[in-house]
Amino acid sequence: MNSEAVCKKRDFNLVYLGICFLVLTLSTNAVLSIQEALLAGDGHGGQKGYVCLAIDCAFLSLSLWLGPSILTVTGVKVSLIIGALGDVLYSAAFYFDDVKIIYPICATNGLTHALLWTAQGTYLIENSSPKTIARDTSVFWLVICAAPIVGNVVLFFLLDKKAKVDTSTRYLILNVLIGIAFVAVVLFCFIRPAASEDSAQKKKTRRQEGFWEALVKSWKVFIDKDMLLLTPIFCFSGMQMSYSNVIFITSVGFTLNLTTYSKQLVPLSGIFIGFGVIFGGIVQYLCKKKCKFDYERSLFLSAGQFCYIISFVLTVLNFPNDAVFGDTENVGIVFNSVPICLLASFMIGVGQMYTLSNTTNLVAVMFRQQSSQCSAIFNFVKFGASGMTYFYCQFLGLHYQVAILASFGIVGLILFLVVDARTVNKLKSENEKQPEEQEFMPKEHATTMIIMSSNTTLSDLRFSST
Repeated sequence: MNSEAVCKKRDFNLVYLGICFLVLTLSTNAVLSIQEALLAGDGHGGQKGYVCLAIDCAFLSLSLWLGPSILTVTGVKVSLIIGALGDVLYSAAFYFDDVKIIYPICATNGLTHALLWTAQGTYLIENSSPKTIARDTSVFWLVICAAPIVGNVVLFFLLDKKAKVDTSTRYLILNVLIGIAFVAVVLFCFIRPAASEDSAQKKKTRRQEGFWEALVKSWKVFIDKDMLLLTPIFCFSGMQMSYSNVIFITSVGFTLNLTTYSKQLVPLSGIFIGFGVIFGGIVQYLCKKKCKFDYERSLFLSAGQFCYIISFVLTVLNFPNDAVFGDTENVGIVFNSVPICLLASFMIGVGQMYTLSNTTNLVAVMFRQQSSQCSAIFNFVKFGASGMTYFYCQFLGLHYQVAILASFGIVGLILFLVVDARTVNKLKSENEKQPEEQEFMPKEHATTMIIMSSNTTLSDLRFSST
């Protein structure tokens, strides 16, 4: 297969992968959006939705250690299908309105998501090249971030002037969203092999590597000096995922004085977060296309942190400290404004795009020969921090949580700049010695870079009700 044909096949595979995840995340994120309301509807409220997500993230984080090893046995396609089926099962659990059923399924969903995102990263990188990896990761994010916007628009109209989700609305939402998730499962069944002239050899090598060998490699990557320096920004990635997708959105719904129908403001805020993600992705894509420079990752991550700081300040000024715990008629320190709320949502989306895409891009470049292991470690830390955030958010006020996030973001940014500069200098030295373009991932390695988070990573909306 000639070079041009390989490029066309790679582009098709990436577009198809994006469509599959767009359909899947549309369903999954919408269900996650209303899970607090579903639990509250039958007297199971009291932040049980936080517990569900904490369980999910805990099992996902731990099982990511085994993700690369399991992938050597199952392969990419089977892992994607299993992961999608886990989302279908998770959504179906809310038919029962019983936390004794939902909690175990949350744990199961965490296990299947480890396979889903490990396989997604493998497929993405095996269809990328050194010149296209930044573009491909950004475009992939951009495509699937359309899903929460569509889901939020649907929920916005379904929840029109509603204080809580009634039974008929709940069953209608679940029926439609589970059907959409099942469509994603079917689409994954038709995904094509990675576009590589030696893809068959890669699959063979992946199976020969062995379960325990992959696990040992994961530990070696975990204790690498640069990986340890990046731990704070990994933690921030997970913490902001919980904040953006759950804590902030929940606080919007609980702040009754923002508007008469505060619950309907929840999906609207989620829509603006999605707009921010897409805006940030478009700006980043255009900048990288028209002007290339060595420290673009550092520049965009710095811009992302700046957007987060603006959002944090607006949140503290516009929302009361107790907004995260339940319905409150208190107001913010200075403002009590819907436009300020939507502006903070938009800035969250921009910061989310710049933080996640550039962090995963740096890791992909740093560990070209151990990409499966390093991305598993990245997500182990990220989802572990996310689970801890869901735990302490039940006790700490909104303003204290924002202060913790800002601290991790600043420290993580400083260490990221150090590691990125070191990586850029190392690549310059390598290019001087061998200017010819090399294969992005060596043939003896199965490549994996988990670009999403998943799960919850892309859910831009959470609905809360009492």
